[in-house]
Amino acid sequence: MAQAIEQTTAQRREASAFAETKSGNAVLIDTLRRWGIRFFAGVNGGGVVHVAKHLEPYDDLSHSADPASRMLTMGEYVAGFVPLGHWLASGRIAGCVTTTGAATKLG
Repeated sequence: MAQAIEQTTAQRREASAFAETKSGNAVLIDTLRRWGIRFFAGVNGGGVVHVAKHLEPYDDLSHSADPASRMLTMGEYVAGFVPLGHWLASGRIAGCVTTTGAATKLG
């Protein structure tokens, strides 16, 4: 019985309409990019590293004009305020990326 299920699953995988399988994190970043969100601030580590690997680092002000999704790494105490500052300065929506943990200072 288990062998029949494995064969059926393998056949479905081969016949899949999707040419490329993406992780949920990649789909999340792609969706936010389609919504116009390309700038993120936050802590890179813990559980968020799987999201952050789909973002380019924000190293220089010249990056503000390019279409790539970028992340500015900083402490979580400040990261929550960065999207508001970005909105006030540019009129564009930004995101805050936080990691797993107590997050007692974010509330």
